[in-house]
Formats: sequence, structure tokens, C-alpha cells
Amino acid sequence: MWNNLHGSKILGAVLRAGIACLAVHGFGGVVLGTPRVFLSPEISSVGASESIEIQVFLEDVVDLRLYEIVLEVTGGSSGSLDLTNLTIEQARPDFVFAGLSPLVCLPDPNNLRITCSPLSDDCVTVAGTPAYLGTYTFTASPVAHGVFNVNLVNEPTSFLLDCNGAEISPITLTHGLVGVGVAIPTISEWGLAAMMLLMLILGSVVLRRPDSIRHFGLGDTVTGQTAS
Repeated sequence: MWNNLHGSKILGAVLRAGIACLAVHGFGGVVLGTPRVFLSPEISSVGASESIEIQVFLEDVVDLRLYEIVLEVTGGSSGSLDLTNLTIEQARPDFVFAGLSPLVCLPDPNNLRITCSPLSDDCVTVAGTPAYLGTYTFTASPVAHGVFNVNLVNEPTSFLLDCNGAEISPITLTHGLVGVGVAIPTISEWGLAAMMLLMLILGSVVLRRPDSIRHFGLGDTVTGQTAS
């Protein structure tokens, strides 16, 4: 009786673990979130005539065979943010096709495009650590000023292909901002500012609180004194 009971419990635990594993990894393959292409840094600031390197990364993709990414620059109140160099550093250990050869990788600076694929039938899966795709170097013109948008152009201009040559879709594109002569608050700075604003609002409410305070949980009202 004891052995049967504990045997049933162990079998049940194994089955639950197996179901949980299939839920995460899928039947016969890896299942990840929506593939995301993003820029690093996403927010940066430079002065006029200065340069900034922006790298492109990819995460959460299964069976990648080819990528083609196109950027565009818009915005700014004056001048321009111009592409001055475009590279795909294949020797980097975090390069998405690291260890595969031969490769066909084509930086196209005239169209702000990077394209790369193995000549073999090899494919890669990117899970966990993001993989490097390429590096754009932009230089602000001498009269550049304001906030420039560095955008990843949406599908189908930017796209990923799987082992069968089919487009991997949808993909999430996270764009970037470059401030020239102006500072752009980072996400953490925005969060700190929001927290300070909330504290100011709460402080104002406390200073202006009425004499009568309703204690909703207890239903009693204290007027001009502290409840004991």
C-alpha cells in the first residue's frame, strides 16, 4: 500500500514535470517569445561633429538562416545625423553566426542596410543572451541639434528568414534616440522623476488633509485628534 501510494505520487510528479517542460520547449522544438531586434545604446547624446556607435542585437529567435536589417534617421531641429561607417564584425564571439563558415555578409551603407547568411544549410537559435548583428557609426553635422530618431524600418524591409526560407514573423523592433546638443533622460531617470513627482503630490495631500479623516477599514471618524 505504502509503495503503491508513493509510486503513484512519483509518477504524477514526473508527468507534471514533463508537461511543464513541453509547455516551455514545445513538442519537438524550442518555443521562445517574439523575436526582438534592438539597438544599443537605445538612448545616447553627442555634441555637434561628434560620432556615436550604435550596435544592432537580436534575441529570442528559432532556426535563423538570414537577417536583413535597415535603419533610417529622422527628426532633429537642425543639421543631420549621418552614417559614416557600417560594419558586421564576424569575429565577435557574440556574433549571431559565430563559428559558421563560409558566410555572405553585406554592409550596404548607401541604404543603411546589413544582410548576412551562411552559405551552408546551417541555422541558429538565439535564446537567453542577445546576439550581435552589426554596428552603425553616425556622425552629427557641425550644425546638428535636437533629438534624432534612429529607427529600425518595419517588415518587410527589415526581415528574418528561417531554415526553410520562410519569413519569421512577427518581430519586435525597438528603436533608438540620439540627442545632439541636448540631453535625453534615460528610462531610469524618467522613473526617478516620476517618483519625485509622486512624493510631491502625496506631500501636498498630507499637508492639505482635512480635520476629519475617515478610517474605511474600521468605520470610525477621528476629528482633530489621533486615534488610540
